[in-house]
Amino acid sequence: PGTIPGTGSVTPAAPPRPGAPAGEDRWARLSAPYRPPVLTAGTPATGTPPGTAGDPLFHTHGFTVEADQVEALHRLAARTGSTLHAPVLTAYYRALAAATGRADLVLGLAVSGRDHSLPDAHRVFGPFATAVPLRPAGPAGPASGRSDGTDFEDDLRRVAAEAVEARAYEGPLPRLSNGLPMTAQFFFTYLDFSALGPESGRTLTVTREGGDSVYTPPPSGTDVFLAAGPDGGRLRITVRAAASAFAPE
Repeated sequence: PGTIPGTGSVTPAAPPRPGAPAGEDRWARLSAPYRPPVLTAGTPATGTPPGTAGDPLFHTHGFTVEADQVEALHRLAARTGSTLHAPVLTAYYRALAAATGRADLVLGLAVSGRDHSLPDAHRVFGPFATAVPLRPAGPAGPASGRSDGTDFEDDLRRVAAEAVEARAYEGPLPRLSNGLPMTAQFFFTYLDFSALGPESGRTLTVTREGGDSVYTPPPSGTDVFLAAGPDGGRLRITVRAAASAFAPE
């Protein structure tokens, strides 16, 4: 206990050439030296490793953002040219920065993917997904969490721009020294299928299982997994964290 899978570093890359395409600049930023923060919850009350003698492998917490707050988030997102996922992702990033004491973090963002040779395959098999890395502050960013005075909207603009660039980037991605992807430690997904049509209609039927227990445990190397999704006019947030990384509180 106390040693989190997924820690390590990536091999630095050469700086981009003058006039290099944006893709090369993104590769340089992603492959700049990065050591994931090591999070530890300390010794469990039983004194045994998480997952044994009744200690869980992970903790789950869920809460609902009410409709009036969701409308405020929609307005905030609109001011920055983004959608509702962006302020939620920004809040997640700021919470992680506060928990780790550093702003240079790599987050894994789940995005929908399509096989271009079979553009309608999702109608049969459902949405595909892949993960892209976000490094909002960059290797030259402040190193002390959000104590630098950056306000939420400034962070939102930067995170939203980083997410757009990450989704468009099609180049190579570095991996950590232990072989895990950079997206492993802090993961985020926004579960909204409205782009495929109404949730109950002739084109799409979505069945939501009740409760937060439907989310699987974080995989090896993931310290925190956050999922957000619409719930009527509200927003449901579910967080799962490795017990070795975070105490229940």
